[in-house]
Amino acid sequence: MLSSYGANLRSAADTSSSEASIGKRLIIGVVTQPIPKSENPSLPIGFIDATYVDLLARFNVTAIPIYHDLSHTSLNVLLDRIDGVLITGGPTSLLKFNHSEDDEYSDDSDNAGAAKHQREIIGLSKFGRFIQRLAYQVANINKVNGTFPIYGICLGNEALGLAFAKDLDILQRNTRWKKEDQLAPIRFVAAQEKSKIMSGLPIELRNKMEGSDAHLFRHHWSLSYSAALNDSSFMKEFEIVATARDIHNTEYVAIIESKTNPFFGTQFHTNRIKDGKNTEDLQKEIQAYFFEYLINLANNRERPHSQDKRLIETFGITSDQKTKINTYHEGDVYVIDFANYPAKKIIEGNN
Repeated sequence: MLSSYGANLRSAADTSSSEASIGKRLIIGVVTQPIPKSENPSLPIGFIDATYVDLLARFNVTAIPIYHDLSHTSLNVLLDRIDGVLITGGPTSLLKFNHSEDDEYSDDSDNAGAAKHQREIIGLSKFGRFIQRLAYQVANINKVNGTFPIYGICLGNEALGLAFAKDLDILQRNTRWKKEDQLAPIRFVAAQEKSKIMSGLPIELRNKMEGSDAHLFRHHWSLSYSAALNDSSFMKEFEIVATARDIHNTEYVAIIESKTNPFFGTQFHTNRIKDGKNTEDLQKEIQAYFFEYLINLANNRERPHSQDKRLIETFGITSDQKTKINTYHEGDVYVIDFANYPAKKIIEGNN
């Protein structure tokens, strides 16, 4: 379906060995999501909430889109040429149910009646399977040098957990925030000596994170803390670093980190700052810590950099791709048409 995109990946990769190195360019691949409730879900079009791309740019990182239905081979080509992966929050369902008109690419957060949410889970959705495959492919890369990070935020945090869990019921719909941003504290549950994230966290900031409503939560599903503790496959891969509680006082997973890979996730959104609560400065500290944590991990990635300029020119996200979508109400997004991406001539110099 994406023959042109796959060919473009290979074209960008097949640069001459005589090309001069342009120096190291930090490149993070950001996974796209299907447009919510699209009338044409089969079209190879994806979107990324603009806050993620714009924030990476502020940290002097180039964002490259990773199409959410990319083939195994093309994904490997792309992964070999980037330094890390960001899996964002968003409306896409990670689960497939026994009955739904919108199993693959719907926003399952819409309240269509309680009965809808009693459906039987029968597996991962198409998007959930892609994230699982992505995580496994990156894990295989890490078997060689162990330096390829993945950071999952909100939906991304859930997806990382599901990718390695034995039981899909680890993802539970028990944290509905009524479609409003909520600021809440977290509770650290990992021993500091066991947690790579906590080991670098200044004690003053850690105390503030536990005692302040400074973590922006907006989600309808989460990884259940109790279910996670009892899932042997999940616990083999992940350390639960911190938890939080929803409006029903149910405890869920707030931060995870892999025991075997440089993978980590936060259920709270570090891509946005909620104003008006007198915690803006603390939110920015938390944001900076986790994005700098990703960047520091990505800087350890060992790969050739001579092709970076060409890859960025070919696949880098540009301002003219920023727009709004009627079915997505969170703000600006970058829309990428992978069938014709990018519009300019991208194989120049390879004829």
